[in-house]
Parts: sequence; C-alpha cells; structure tokens
Amino acid sequence: MKFQEAAAALDYLEAEFGSATRALAEIVRELGIVRPGELPHDAPQAVMHAAQAAITSPMGELLLQAANPALLPLAVQLSKDDGKIRLGLPGGGMLTDQERAWIEKPGNTGGPAPSNLFYQIAQEQLLSEGALRFSYSSELASATFQESLRGDLLREICEELGEEAASRITLGPLLDGEQRTNVAFMRLPSAQASRAIAESLSARGVSLDAAGRLRGIYTTIVERVAVAHGPLEEVALLSQDNEEAQGIEVKNLGEMREIAAKTSGSADSFLNFRKRFPRSGGHDGIRSPSTTWALKLFASWLRELVVKADPYREGARSAPPQA
Repeated sequence: MKFQEAAAALDYLEAEFGSATRALAEIVRELGIVRPGELPHDAPQAVMHAAQAAITSPMGELLLQAANPALLPLAVQLSKDDGKIRLGLPGGGMLTDQERAWIEKPGNTGGPAPSNLFYQIAQEQLLSEGALRFSYSSELASATFQESLRGDLLREICEELGEEAASRITLGPLLDGEQRTNVAFMRLPSAQASRAIAESLSARGVSLDAAGRLRGIYTTIVERVAVAHGPLEEVALLSQDNEEAQGIEVKNLGEMREIAAKTSGSADSFLNFRKRFPRSGGHDGIRSPSTTWALKLFASWLRELVVKADPYREGARSAPPQA
C-alpha cells in the first residue's frame, strides 16, 4: 500500500463530506427542518440519543481496500422518507426510560415494541401535560451509557435489516465525536391528537403545518457513529424491505462523495434529486446532514488506521542491511 497516498485520498474524502455536511445543514435550516442555536425556553422539547453504523468489510479486507479509498465499499441503507428513497446509514434512537417502562409493563410484553413508540409516548405526554418528559437513567458519560447506546444500535440494525442480515454483522466501538441537531417539528401518530395539541399549546408557539406536523415542538438528537464489519454483499442480499427501509445497497465512498455533492448543491437538488439527476440510480439522494457527517467521521477514523499502519511514518523501523 502507498500509505501517504491513501491517507491523502482519505483527507480529501473527509473534506468533501464535511463540505457536503455544511451545505446540507444550511439547506435543511432554510427549509425549516432544523433550528440552529438555542431553543425557546418555553417550547416543548426532548433529547434523543441515537447512533448509526458505517457497515464495512471485515477488518483485514478493509485495510487492504483502504489502499484505494474511493473504491472502498460500505453498506448504504435505502431509507423510506415521506415517499422518497434516500441514502443513509442504519441506526436509530436509544430507548428512553419511558420507552423501556412501556416495554416492561405487563400486557405490553410478548412482541416487538411499535417502531414509533417514542412518538406514541410523546403524544400522550403532550395531551396530558403539554410537555415532553423523556429521560435516561444512566449517566451520559458513563461506560454503561455507551454500552446501552451500542446495544440499542444493534437492536435498530436488527429491526431495520432483519435478524438474518444483522447476524452477519460485528459491531465495533463508538467513534469519538458527536453531533447535535434540533429537529424543528414532530409528527405524531394521530392527526386528531395533533390538532388538539396545536390548539392547546398555540400560546407557546406550537402550530400544525399543512403536512400534519407539529411546529414549535423540538427534538434535539445527539448522534454517535460506530463502525461495523461484515460480508457486505451477503448483508445486502439478506436485508429486508420493511416500513423503514427498502434494504441495503453496497456503494463505495467515491460514489457517496459524488451523490453527497449533488444532493447538497441546492435546496432543489435535495428536494427533487431524482428529477435533477435521473441517471443516478433511482434514489432520492442523501438522507440528511447526519449521513454525510457520519461518512466524514468514518473517513477520518480510517485515515488514522492507515497512518498507524504505515511502517515509515517515523522512518524505517530497522536499518537496511549492510553491503
């Protein structure tokens, strides 16, 4: 491997994903999807901890593939998003204390929890209290919390990909770094309940938009990324089509860089990707800035592995043989 060239290529990919992240963050802000900065103190708001996984080849293969990072493959999820199919990474939210209590309550056991359980509970809280009351029992900086987050990430992967596909994956540790995003609306299960909540909380800035989403209710999502390993083609073949995703495709980092650049070009590119780029493969571009941020973090992590593997990073490790 030409270590310095591989590291430089990963530097380039990291910078490109960073640029796409900033552009997409500005687009979703302009579209009113997220709200930067401080939130109104009297607005109903909750914090959700979440994680996503960059699923790559087994470690031995990965280090060989890193010689040409643009061609390095990874598993990309075809996420279902308001009638669109967007590219993202599998993952989801960590269970809150309130969700765990619901699951453990007699009468609620025996089957999988509803995929929208967080929002079912949020709906009940907003109707009864006019506020969101979600919490996590573990100390956020503790090893217990980190392991719980990884455990819930593995559970989400299993739900999104199916048990057979998930059984082929080995989940590694969480990478350093997190991202915080304030989602500026909440979509609840019941349209009737949403109307009632909007009316009762209108004095606090809550309203119902044309798409049936409650505006002025915020969820701050704190995201982490883990690297996972598995036989990618097998994972893609076994992945299931369900209510959250249409399965997995294997794409390389160079393809994802190009798709990210196209998606982040303008608000119109983000909203109408398939129309703007009809030959891009029948999908609707990158799902959100969190996807490109995760890819940036992955490229940085892989670069560090390449640099550490370079036997000449501190000069040759042994003197050349004497003539």
